Amino acid sequence: MSEEKLQKRYDQELVLRFFALKNKREHFRHDVEGFLTDYMREVSENKIPFDYDEEQKLFEKTFNLFREIDGETIFCSRKGEKIFNRFIISMYEAFVIGIQKYIGSWDDDKANWDKIRLEKYRHVFSELFTDVDFKDYLGSGSNTPAKLNGRIEYVERKLEGL
Repeated sequence: MSEEKLQKRYDQELVLRFFALKNKREHFRHDVEGFLTDYMREVSENKIPFDYDEEQKLFEKTFNLFREIDGETIFCSRKGEKIFNRFIISMYEAFVIGIQKYIGSWDDDKANWDKIRLEKYRHVFSELFTDVDFKDYLGSGSNTPAKLNGRIEYVERKLEGL
C-alpha cells in the first residue's frame, strides 16, 4: 500500500469494510462511505452486536489464509504470471467476504491446514482474475448491491466443495 494511502488511513477503511460487509452487507445500497459510517456508528453505540474477540480471531484467520494463498499480492491486478501493484477493491470485497462461508472449516492453527486444499484455494483465486463470468461483476457499476452480491456469491460457488 502506498504511503499516501496509509496517510489517508485506507488500511483502516479496508478493515472496517471487511466487518461492515461481513456483518451487514444486506443493508448496503450504493454509497460506500455512508454505509461504512453508519456501520461504525452502530457498532460504537452498541446498537448492533459485535464480539471483538471473536471478530478479531476471524479477521486474523481470514488474512492468514490469504497470506498463505498468495502473500501480499492476492488483491492486486495481474495478467498471466505478471502481477501489478494495483490493489483492486472489488476483488478484495469478493475474496474476503466470499471465503467467510468456509473459513470456519479451516483449523485455527495454520500448522494443521490441509496443503492440498490450500493449493485448490490458491488455484481458484488465481483463476478468478481471468474468469470472464466473474469479470461481469467488476468494473462499471460495481458499487451496486447486485454486483457486490454477485461477485461474493460467485466466489462462494467456486469454493463450494473444496
